[in-house]
Amino acid sequence: MDNFKEMEYSKAVELEGGSFIAFLGALLPLAFGAIGNIIGTIKVSSSNNGELKTKDGNTYKWNNETKESNLVPVYYYF
Repeated sequence: MDNFKEMEYSKAVELEGGSFIAFLGALLPLAFGAIGNIIGTIKVSSSNNGELKTKDGNTYKWNNETKESNLVPVYYYF
Protein backbone atom coordinates (compact mmCIF):
# COMPACT_ATOMS: atom_id res chain seq x y z
CA MET A 1 0.00 0.00 0.00
CA ASP A 2 2.97 2.31 0.42
CA ASN A 3 3.63 2.24 -3.34
CA PHE A 4 0.33 3.90 -4.23
CA LYS A 5 0.16 7.64 -4.77
CA GLU A 6 -2.90 9.85 -4.74
CA MET A 7 -4.02 10.63 -8.27
CA GLU A 8 -4.43 14.21 -9.36
CA TYR A 9 -8.00 15.35 -9.99
CA SER A 10 -7.31 16.31 -13.63
CA LYS A 11 -5.93 12.84 -14.37
CA ALA A 12 -8.95 11.20 -12.71
CA VAL A 13 -11.31 13.26 -14.87
CA GLU A 14 -9.50 12.07 -18.01
CA LEU A 15 -9.91 8.41 -17.01
CA GLU A 16 -13.54 8.73 -15.99
CA GLY A 17 -14.91 8.51 -19.55
CA GLY A 18 -12.93 5.38 -20.31
CA SER A 19 -14.27 3.70 -17.20
CA PHE A 20 -17.83 4.36 -18.33
CA ILE A 21 -17.12 2.97 -21.80
CA ALA A 22 -15.65 -0.18 -20.23
CA PHE A 23 -18.76 -0.48 -18.04
CA LEU A 24 -21.01 -0.24 -21.11
CA GLY A 25 -18.87 -2.78 -22.91
CA ALA A 26 -19.66 -5.30 -20.19
CA LEU A 27 -23.30 -4.30 -19.69
CA LEU A 28 -24.57 -4.14 -23.28
CA PRO A 29 -24.01 -7.82 -24.18
CA LEU A 30 -25.83 -8.86 -21.02
CA ALA A 31 -28.75 -6.54 -21.80
CA PHE A 32 -29.03 -7.72 -25.42
CA GLY A 33 -28.90 -11.34 -24.29
CA ALA A 34 -31.70 -10.81 -21.77
CA ILE A 35 -33.84 -8.97 -24.34
CA GLY A 36 -33.24 -11.75 -26.87
CA ASN A 37 -34.35 -14.39 -24.37
CA ILE A 38 -37.54 -12.47 -23.59
CA ILE A 39 -38.36 -12.01 -27.29
CA GLY A 40 -37.68 -15.69 -27.96
CA THR A 41 -39.98 -16.75 -25.13
CA ILE A 42 -42.78 -14.52 -26.43
CA LYS A 43 -42.37 -15.85 -29.97
CA VAL A 44 -42.44 -19.47 -28.82
CA SER A 45 -45.42 -18.99 -26.53
CA SER A 46 -47.49 -17.24 -29.21
CA SER A 47 -46.72 -19.62 -32.10
CA ASN A 48 -49.29 -22.05 -33.47
CA ASN A 49 -47.07 -25.10 -33.15
CA GLY A 50 -43.70 -25.79 -31.69
CA GLU A 51 -41.52 -27.53 -29.18
CA LEU A 52 -39.91 -26.31 -25.98
CA LYS A 53 -37.08 -28.18 -24.27
CA THR A 54 -36.16 -27.48 -20.67
CA LYS A 55 -32.79 -27.89 -18.97
CA ASP A 56 -33.97 -30.92 -17.01
CA GLY A 57 -34.74 -32.84 -20.21
CA ASN A 58 -38.50 -32.35 -20.44
CA THR A 59 -39.96 -31.59 -23.87
CA TYR A 60 -43.25 -29.80 -24.40
CA LYS A 61 -44.86 -29.95 -27.85
CA TRP A 62 -48.01 -28.29 -29.10
CA ASN A 63 -49.86 -28.05 -32.37
CA ASN A 64 -52.78 -25.66 -32.77
CA GLU A 65 -54.43 -26.96 -35.96
CA THR A 66 -57.12 -24.26 -36.01
CA LYS A 67 -54.41 -21.56 -35.97
CA GLU A 68 -56.36 -19.61 -33.38
CA SER A 69 -54.37 -17.11 -31.40
CA ASN A 70 -53.77 -17.93 -27.76
CA LEU A 71 -52.98 -14.32 -26.91
CA VAL A 72 -55.53 -12.26 -25.04
CA PRO A 73 -56.13 -8.92 -26.78
CA VAL A 74 -55.50 -5.83 -24.72
CA TYR A 75 -57.67 -2.79 -25.33
CA TYR A 76 -56.87 0.68 -24.16
CA TYR A 77 -59.69 3.13 -23.57
CA PHE A 78 -58.89 6.81 -23.44
